[in-house]
Amino acid sequence: MRADLHIHTHHSDGSFPPERLIELAEEQRLDYLAITDHDCFASYEAASRAIALRGLALKLIPAAEFTAMLDGEEIHVLGYFKEFPSTRIQQYAGRAQAERRSRVVRALENLAKIGVEASIDDIQAHPGCQSLTQLHLAFLLIEKKYASSVAEARRVYLTDRVLPKFNMQAKEVVETITGEGGVAVWAHPEAENFDRNLKLLIKSGLSGVEVLNLRRQNKASRQFVKAARKNKLVTTLGSDWHGHTHPYGYDQQLEGEKILPAFLERLFH
Repeated sequence: MRADLHIHTHHSDGSFPPERLIELAEEQRLDYLAITDHDCFASYEAASRAIALRGLALKLIPAAEFTAMLDGEEIHVLGYFKEFPSTRIQQYAGRAQAERRSRVVRALENLAKIGVEASIDDIQAHPGCQSLTQLHLAFLLIEKKYASSVAEARRVYLTDRVLPKFNMQAKEVVETITGEGGVAVWAHPEAENFDRNLKLLIKSGLSGVEVLNLRRQNKASRQFVKAARKNKLVTTLGSDWHGHTHPYGYDQQLEGEKILPAFLERLFH
């Protein structure tokens, strides 16, 4: 079972269109793919058409990645759905997109106070982009010669003093996803405060934990797997590939025989 349940396109902060991701999925012989753009499902229709045109057996799972606050910390929650999301979820995603844009505007105002001359019109986002992220700001700082890398942009400029906190709370995000029949999965958790945060999320109705994220971790965390099984949560995995720094390459760690069956059972039954 070959799967990638966490990947991005240019409809949020990835580099490539959904059609290209379908090409890559075919090349890597994936069985399941979930495009998890930030706060939007804009890739789903084009990706579905590409699968049909190629006559693939690839199963495309409607999904998105939402950002929220949990006890003062920023976390990400992946929402997976059996079918294309309801109007309620679409409206909720629209709220999240609006909050992201407002956050970027306020961040640019804060950057101006420390001498950075840039406006939202300077951001080089794809015309189809629906969610502006911190990564767009980092690329803007690089283009304007204030930083030489994403890491430097984040370390020097995109600090807590510049980036406003998100308003959406984790409880609301999880309840909105599960309330519409979706599976809510905690994306790329950190080991620090993991047990405390997991307890809080479980109280909100969390469905599962992403136990392998190739962008953030080198291997599946035994701690995450053990905790998920103990609490009867499903487990997922993904590359979290954005396409900016390296080509997409399927990793054997993404074989999902041991990690995905419970997730697929929960989602499709």
